[in-house]
Amino acid sequence: MNGHEQLVDCTAQGQGFSCIGGSRPRCGLDFQCDEYQSLNQDFGRPICDGPELFICNSGVRMWIDCRSLGFEKCDPTLRICRPGAKDAAEK
Repeated sequence: MNGHEQLVDCTAQGQGFSCIGGSRPRCGLDFQCDEYQSLNQDFGRPICDGPELFICNSGVRMWIDCRSLGFEKCDPTLRICRPGAKDAAEK
């Protein structure tokens, strides 16, 4: 932290958390998102794939169907679920 090494008890950070090693050591649930690092451009940034939003939740890949949450689409610029222009005009 602040350029200095700091010891952290990962098991105290959340249920099921452990130390995730490698070139970017951190606490988390898994390291599934590491293979998507180049796709995300920044580690852990959400990305859109059609109406679905990919997020990294403590190292676990998760796909969220924006439609199942009542949204029409995933906005690739803002990287969030959003209502479509049609929905906003109808309300």
